[in-house]
Amino acid sequence: MNFTGERYIPGQGGFQIACEHIHRYLFALRWAGGKQVLDLACGSGYGSALLAQHARHVWAIDLDENTILGASKDWGGANVSYIRGDAAQLPFRSGSMDLVVAMEALEHIKDQEKLVWEISRVCCASGVALISTPNRAVYSDTRQYVNPFHVKELYLDEFCNLLKQHFAYVQIIGQQMQAGSLLSCNTSKSFCEVITEPGPGLEKRVAAPMYFLAVCSVEQLQESVPAHSAYLDSTDGLMHEAKQEMDKLNGEIEGLGRWARSLEDVISEKDQMIRDLQGRMAKAVEERDQVIRDLQNQMNRRIVDLLDLLHQKEREFDERGQWALSLTAEVEQLKRIHHAFLYRLLSRLGLLPR
Repeated sequence: MNFTGERYIPGQGGFQIACEHIHRYLFALRWAGGKQVLDLACGSGYGSALLAQHARHVWAIDLDENTILGASKDWGGANVSYIRGDAAQLPFRSGSMDLVVAMEALEHIKDQEKLVWEISRVCCASGVALISTPNRAVYSDTRQYVNPFHVKELYLDEFCNLLKQHFAYVQIIGQQMQAGSLLSCNTSKSFCEVITEPGPGLEKRVAAPMYFLAVCSVEQLQESVPAHSAYLDSTDGLMHEAKQEMDKLNGEIEGLGRWARSLEDVISEKDQMIRDLQGRMAKAVEERDQVIRDLQNQMNRRIVDLLDLLHQKEREFDERGQWALSLTAEVEQLKRIHHAFLYRLLSRLGLLPR
């Protein structure tokens, strides 16, 4: 089976998802000893196999046939039965189960009320139902994340209201990842402690849970639910997976670093090309501007020459006009002289009228 994000598969998906899922099933073991257990939406089957180590028998059901075949092959056992079926239509008689676990199943189903009703139906009066689901406020809203496999996620009040319709007693437990350290002397199993105080200089705050785990029952539970439950993998198996994941991420980061450096070289080369182009453009613009200035100077000189020629022609025209006026005056003078000469000649000849 390959990890797609829809189901947790041991060894795949990373350290955080492993801790979250395994812790829930380990938490459920306190009610599984010698009991009839139903694991709804069992997925890859690792949780069913874990419950089967303590239960009388585990019935593991999932809707996907290939998932059931893979779970039966990988996690089969004498006291665990993997069944293909619909969690909203369980093939079990009422009150037949001492413990029902539905880990991360509710948000994958549209008819959630039908699912919770079926869980309450098959759970006996003294039994326990453990139902986990993401806290929509943190899982999706705060992170602005959309899980493509989720049909409907719930806020805390919606989750509580849904469960209380079918169970008289409902206790909500928050689950979130925290950093930790293990001190172990291996000399006594009488008690353990969980220290939640922050270190010096660190802010004391309560992180909002990423997931809700509801402990539901028809009758009041005889065994109290612990105030804190911490899961520490003493074998370092999960930490080894985390280290492998970190090594892989570091390799990817180094690859991104090399890519970034090569990209910087490309950008530097492009920047130099841009600077060269800008230099050539500036030079071309300067040459163009010089040509424009030369043309403007030539035009200005031609305009001056034309104005000088125009003034010269105006002066010549004026001179010719003066000459024409003087010529006209001379012609008039000649006319007067001619008339006077003719008059005297005619008078002497006696040809003028008396």
